[in-house]
Order: sequence, then structure tokens, then C-alpha cells
Amino acid sequence: MINISVIGLGRIVKEFHIPSLLRIKGVKVKGICARTKTKERLSLASDIGANFYQDYEEMFEREKLNAVYVCSPTVFHKEMTITALKKGYHVFCEKPIAMNVDEAKAMCNEARQNSRILFIGYNRRFSPTYQKVKKFSEEKRINIFLLEKIRGAFVNIGKTAYNQIAKKETKLLGPEMMEFGVHFVDLAKWICGGVTKAYFSSNKIPGVSACAGNGIAVFEHKEGQKSIMYFTLAGGKSSERSVAIADDSTCQTFGGMFGKSQVIITRGDRVEKFQSSDDALVAGGFLQESRCFIDSVLGKKRPLYEPEDTIDTLRLSLEWAESY
Repeated sequence: MINISVIGLGRIVKEFHIPSLLRIKGVKVKGICARTKTKERLSLASDIGANFYQDYEEMFEREKLNAVYVCSPTVFHKEMTITALKKGYHVFCEKPIAMNVDEAKAMCNEARQNSRILFIGYNRRFSPTYQKVKKFSEEKRINIFLLEKIRGAFVNIGKTAYNQIAKKETKLLGPEMMEFGVHFVDLAKWICGGVTKAYFSSNKIPGVSACAGNGIAVFEHKEGQKSIMYFTLAGGKSSERSVAIADDSTCQTFGGMFGKSQVIITRGDRVEKFQSSDDALVAGGFLQESRCFIDSVLGKKRPLYEPEDTIDTLRLSLEWAESY
């Protein structure tokens, strides 16, 4: 039995991480921790047979654990992760790994010194949607990889109100561009390889409201491919899509990670279409991600990346976020 505790009870944890862990045979969620006690959180703990805590260090002392999910705001990742690693626990840490590169290095060093797994939550690597793109890139040398993300949550909010929200969230999560941008930076590196040059736009895009979450990044990769990423908070309906372009074929994805998505591969006159699973845990890669982490804890496999690679991902994401 692998005993796990979870720190942080935001939407992703309640709707994806905990349900995924509950599906894995041999895994027991022993404790859940959040700063504020509510009836809903106490009920969740009771429903899954876990104990509720407001102090994660108390949880570490009281529970016999093998691993910890650190899903708190990013500003707390270093402190909580290093504490868990020193206790001898393996750690799943939500992205981004930390607020800055020095914190990320300290976390990776601690994992190495304690011979423990430090696994960062890049669920898109495990999504069948993006795994189709990865397979396509292995079959066909892609020349250009396009990624676009539109988050429409702030379309009807005034700039002053937006700035107030952004200022508060940045202290806890880091810049909006980094908070989501790490997903695209990680995807670009995973599909196209290491980055040799990076170019970033400011957020002053003609015709687009000047939010701190607008921007374009262009990467040149080791084998000559280019990836182009566009992220905005000022669009209409939220959406996510990608296009991988080879000499004689393309692979396109439509839809996000929390609903139905589609992959369309065009090879000359032949078109192949793939629909995502109706199971959101599978479609978003969350169940597969948790299984990979548990298998890593059991020594059955290695994660899809080394912790140090996440440092470079964070560095590039921060450069993008700080480019405006």
C-alpha cells in the first residue's frame, strides 16, 4: 500500500488529482491539508477516508506516508517540498516547480541528496491528445509547432480590476504567463527537443487589450525546428489548439484538457480523426500522470523527465513572463 497525503485543495486537486489517486489500486490517501477548514473539506476527507489537517507538518508527523502531493500555491512549493523530501517522502509537485530558478535548484538538489522522486505536474505529456502529436513528431520531422491558448475569463473585466487580481495572484502563483506558460514551454521542448534560442514579444499587441497575460514566444530547437506559442487572456471563448507542420502532413489538435478534444492528422488526401475520451481524468492525462508517479515511487519506471529539465522550463517561462 502506498500512503499519500495531499496539500492544497483547489479545483485541480478536488476534480482531478484526488479522483485519479482513488482509482489506483494499492494507493491510500491518508491526509488532506488546507489552510482553511470548511464543511466541504471535512466532508471530502470523510468521504475518502482521510484525515483533514490545517498544518502540513502536523500531518507529516501523524501520518505514515510514502509520498506527498504538493498542490499549494507556487510560493509555498519550495518550503513544503523540501520538508517532505527531508522526511524521506517522494513528492509530486504541481507546476510550476517554484517561483524562481534558485528555489527550483534547491528542490532538485534536495531530491537528489535524499534519493527521492521529485515529479512535476505536466499533465499534458500524458494526455492522449498531445501524445498523438508526440508520435507524429517521431514519425515525421516537423518543421513548425504552433501552440495557442485563449483564456476568456478576463474579457469583461476592467483593467484596474484585472490588475488588482493579478497583483494578488502573482504573489502566490507567479505571473499568469508563467503559471500557464510552463505547460507550452514543456510541450515545445518535449515534442521538438532542447531550445537553443528564444524570442519573446511584449504584451502590447495591436488590437488586443494590454493584460499581463498576453504574449508570443518563438523557440529555435537543436534540430532546426521552430515552435511558436501565443497566449492571451483577452480572447472570447476559452480554447487551446496546436498544429505540428511537417513537409507533407500536419497534425492538429482542438479543445482543452478539461473537455472533449480532437486530433486531425492530414497526410495528402488522407485525413485521420481521433476523439478524446469521455473520461476527463484520461483525456486530460491526470490518471496516467498519477499512475506514472506511483510506478516511479515503486521503482517500476522513471518519470518522463528529470527534475533538472524542469529548471530550464521554468527559466524560459520566467523570461517569457518578464518580457513585457
